[in-house]
Amino acid sequence: DHGVGGGRLQRWIGASDYTGGSWRTLSNRLNDAKAIMQNGGYSQQDVDDAAAALESAINALVEKQPVPITGLPDLVRVGDRFTLTSGRGNGSWQWDRDLFSGSEGANHITLVPKAEGAGTITFTNNDGETGSVEVTVLPKLGDKTELQAYYNEVEKYSAEDYLPEGWPAFTAALAEGKAVLDDEDVLQPPVDAALAALRAAVAALTPVPFGGNEMPARPPTFPLARPARGKPMGRAGDSVTAA
Repeated sequence: DHGVGGGRLQRWIGASDYTGGSWRTLSNRLNDAKAIMQNGGYSQQDVDDAAAALESAINALVEKQPVPITGLPDLVRVGDRFTLTSGRGNGSWQWDRDLFSGSEGANHITLVPKAEGAGTITFTNNDGETGSVEVTVLPKLGDKTELQAYYNEVEKYSAEDYLPEGWPAFTAALAEGKAVLDDEDVLQPPVDAALAALRAAVAALTPVPFGGNEMPARPPTFPLARPARGKPMGRAGDSVTAA
């Protein structure tokens, strides 16, 4: 049937199902066939050649395939930089610019999450094929640097050096700080809370005076006056005068 027009052919085959390059080849062969049908002066060989070329173009249509995208980490947190790469050709990227800051190349994109949430990263190559990945952005992990430094300083404290009233609260805060430091997935609020609690517990400690629980009962000592020349040393019971 040489009466198949471009619009009918597109509806029949479905242009959106095939790559842009193979569809353009088919469109060109279709235009050649239409020119022969609409204008006279062509030989039978011309008609046969146009029909064969059109059939060849139809057989050469390439169905669109999902574009594989690689490089997505197992976990993505706020501030984590990562790069996605297209597995088929060059093209363009689309992403949620409120959720990610990004810098794109012909077949790759580097993204940095700005906030928690979920978003879709989509790539479309020059043949109209697309691929996408879903990204869930988790909260940023807590910065333990300050807590670790303070913990290292106060963990050396000894119960012998402080009154017992504040020591239980200190050891509890110290244990909580250690638990937070050991938690690989801890977020910033627990880190801040542990540091504040440890500082408060340290501030509530009272040092033991003179290294004991009570003030030592030591009598005052004064230097004795030297006896006058020629006078004997004082005996027990004699009065003395302070120098």
